[in-house]
Order: sequence, then structure tokens, then C-alpha cells
Amino acid sequence: MNRVIVLQVLTTNGSIHIIFFIIVIFMGSFYLVNLILAIVAMSYDDCQKQEQEEEKAEAMVYKVICIGYCLSLPF
Repeated sequence: MNRVIVLQVLTTNGSIHIIFFIIVIFMGSFYLVNLILAIVAMSYDDCQKQEQEEEKAEAMVYKVICIGYCLSLPF
């Protein structure tokens, strides 16, 4: 049954259409995989930048606390 359908497709459309279809499927899959990887990489980069900003803010708060403590000490 399956062989009959394949032969019917070959006789009506020719082998060029099958080759074109296979190329389109592979190129489409390649494109979608690259698109997903690009989105994941961008998300990772955004998270990393946000984490660095939070670390800088924490360091700034720590410096302010240390300076305030040092200024409150009697000399």
C-alpha cells in the first residue's frame, strides 16, 4: 500500500519535487534549531547582565554601609 502511494507520487510529480521537499524540510529544521539556540543564548546573556548589575548594586550598598560605619566611629 505504502509503495503504491510513493510510486503514484513519483509518477504525478516527478523526482524533482521530492528532492525539493527533502531540501526544504532539512533547511527548515536547521533554521528552526538555530532560531531556538539564538533565543536561548540571548536569554542567557540577559540573565548574566542582570546578575552582574545586582552584584554591582550589592557592592555599592556594602561600600555605603562601610563608609557610614567608619564615619560613625569616634576618633
